[in-house]
Amino acid sequence: GEDVVLPCYLKPNISAVDLSVEWFRVQTKDPLVHLYRDHEDRNENQIPSYRRRTSLFPEELRNGNTSLKVKNLRGSDNGEYKCLVQSGKFYDDSSIEVLIKAVGTQPVISIEGYKEGGISLVCESKGWYPQPQVVWMDSEGHSLPAGHTETHRDSMDLFIVRRRVIVQETENNRFTCRVLQEDLNEIKETITNIPGELHIFKSFEVLGPADPVVAVLGEDVVLPCYLKPNISAVDLHIEWLRVHTEDPLVHLYRDQEDRNEKQIASYRGRTSLFSEQLKNGNVSLKLRNAQVSDNGEYKCLVQSGKFYDDSSIEVHIKVVGTQPVISNEGYKEGGISLVCESKGWFPQPEVVWMDSEGHSLPAGHTETHTDSMDLFTVRQRVIVEETENNRFTCRVRQQQINEMKETITNIPGELHMFSINSSMETLHATHV
Repeated sequence: GEDVVLPCYLKPNISAVDLSVEWFRVQTKDPLVHLYRDHEDRNENQIPSYRRRTSLFPEELRNGNTSLKVKNLRGSDNGEYKCLVQSGKFYDDSSIEVLIKAVGTQPVISIEGYKEGGISLVCESKGWYPQPQVVWMDSEGHSLPAGHTETHRDSMDLFIVRRRVIVQETENNRFTCRVLQEDLNEIKETITNIPGELHIFKSFEVLGPADPVVAVLGEDVVLPCYLKPNISAVDLHIEWLRVHTEDPLVHLYRDQEDRNEKQIASYRGRTSLFSEQLKNGNVSLKLRNAQVSDNGEYKCLVQSGKFYDDSSIEVHIKVVGTQPVISNEGYKEGGISLVCESKGWFPQPEVVWMDSEGHSLPAGHTETHTDSMDLFTVRQRVIVEETENNRFTCRVRQQQINEMKETITNIPGELHMFSINSSMETLHATHV
């Protein structure tokens, strides 16, 4: 996030005002970081991530100072750079290694609840560079066997690390998450004490459907989610989230009321729980007027004090497109060109051409477009040769939603007729 100067000087310190000064990344395909030539910056081909973040020191060029200032450092700026100065056919260069340092946040420990015979703890820390290690320890400082470390990058290319561990009851139920970056000699750690005996966390599980929920565009859909045992959820915290989104809130119930001030805008006025069913452990979400943008993975999270559990639900929005339309383009490439088109599908379907016996025909690539509703239009061309009955089928299918539409065409007469007609039309057009 800070600015840095990459030093580079001429020896002797002659003026660089009339020279070409080029800064670039080493071992990258499109390496340009900054270019000064003909008395001005020429950054049309600059790496996009450096736009408006680089500058030379114009007043210092006459003193041979060709250093580069890089503003608002990012994790992706880490690596080797080259400063190249050219005068006519002569040039010289120097390499500079940039090491980005970013110390992340204090680790945050969350209790996921009772899983796999113990309590699942999750540790997360954000904003590190380079990538750090995450270590779980017991109260005596011994490392605990834990799951793999999940890593993500934020908008600044800094690392977010997250690691889960299953712990058993100990004398003091004290556990430590340590995040360390040895290159930077930086460590941050957080200690958690799990209150009481671990078995108290066996209070409930959150259960969702094993199979995806299929929703029809424009209709209402219920995303099922239940507590086991079916204890009352009236006094619990219920959160519905989109997975893998920056602002994930779909619906929040807390302190016995809906609290949707920070809800994703596209869900406003379209979500509700089943208030009368909360006392039976039913925390399902009703989503009205399903949209294409609703497609994806959701999480149903229920919390009681420090304990929580969640379940993931996959939603597949279903839109069945139009009956395929087959057009005859005439004689091309030694056969008849047929085009099949179908509109208004979601998700994107596949197109298959078949002969009269149901065998697939080799066809061109499928052209795809999306309309204003993000629905797919698909179009595929095939060149066919004459057969016994000249019957061909275009099948459009979407296996994810188990939908299929097909159209059969019979080309009249013998295919060579189209060759004659096509030639006559071409000749006529040329004559005109």
